[in-house]
Amino acid sequence: MSDIAKADKNMATAAAENDGLLWRNAEDQSFELSGLAFHRRGEPFRRLPLHPVPAEPNEGVTYLAWHTSGVMLRFRSDTLRVAVKSEAYYGELMDHMAQTGNCGCDLYIDGRFIGVSRYPVLQKKYQVDLFNCPAAERKIRDFCINFPLYDGVKAFEVGIETTATVAPPSPWSRKERIVWYGTSIQQGGCASRPGTGLTNIVSRALNTEIINLAFSGSGRGEPEMAQLMCQVSDPAMFVLDYEANVQTAAAMRSTLPVLIDIIREKYPRLPIVVISRIAYSHDLIAGYPDNTSRESRLEGAQIQRSEVERRRAAGDGYISFIDGGELLGEDFWECTVDGIHPTDLGFRRMADRLVPRLAAVLN
Repeated sequence: MSDIAKADKNMATAAAENDGLLWRNAEDQSFELSGLAFHRRGEPFRRLPLHPVPAEPNEGVTYLAWHTSGVMLRFRSDTLRVAVKSEAYYGELMDHMAQTGNCGCDLYIDGRFIGVSRYPVLQKKYQVDLFNCPAAERKIRDFCINFPLYDGVKAFEVGIETTATVAPPSPWSRKERIVWYGTSIQQGGCASRPGTGLTNIVSRALNTEIINLAFSGSGRGEPEMAQLMCQVSDPAMFVLDYEANVQTAAAMRSTLPVLIDIIREKYPRLPIVVISRIAYSHDLIAGYPDNTSRESRLEGAQIQRSEVERRRAAGDGYISFIDGGELLGEDFWECTVDGIHPTDLGFRRMADRLVPRLAAVLN
């Protein structure tokens, strides 16, 4: 036990006991796995096809496709206890992101956060309780377990009371899914737990499944990525939110039209929302030479706005632009962990401003 756990018992971690639990595989017929557009029963949890055609656009995407950002396991039950057994692929930690968000999972009951996986640092395998309240009223509730944002899941089981009823979850509000292409920010860096990542917040607010195709440092707008996005079945909308990984204005100017053209070839009237990048702390001080400066943000936003306006003027009424520089609010510098990647506060502000806009497009 660590010194802090000796001083404060709430800081201690504890493994879940097996007593009274029936362990079910993540692919149990009563469960629903959401956020995996290409997954087939028995296959590993991967956000892109195991054998993609066309080939994935860069090595970063190939590696990060194993990260389970946006993946959810959903069910209904009257259980008063939920535990998980999980094994991570990598067990890696970043210096600026909590393990609970990086490699952990969290639980929502009836749309509200209840528990998160806490276990010894850098341990790849863990067995923990997410919910254990034998004194609670026994009734049917909706359960949602959010998978890790920045690690892969090799194996996953859910422990539920042996006497509990288990059934498929309440349905989404629509069959179609939002396909969201982005960067480390949209992948969830650096939320404190999976449920506070941007796309997971938006998914709950809209009661709509989101296919998270955000790849940290690797969402560069290659045409191969647009072709893979178009293979997602039942899309409701495409969100293109990748400016943070584009190093130059010329690259944004050349990649965005191609991405949109590929989508439009297959889906002439499906909504496309283009979002420019959020404000960074570097915006406060002039002189930063790279793509993190205020000047580069304004230029990038204008390139994207102009492309959308050009297409709308040509008759495409199903494409729109959102200025990401406004999403964090006036005191944007308070909303990140490192000047770039949002904290939970930042993601909540982003979601609060995006949800009404996205809802209007969907409806």
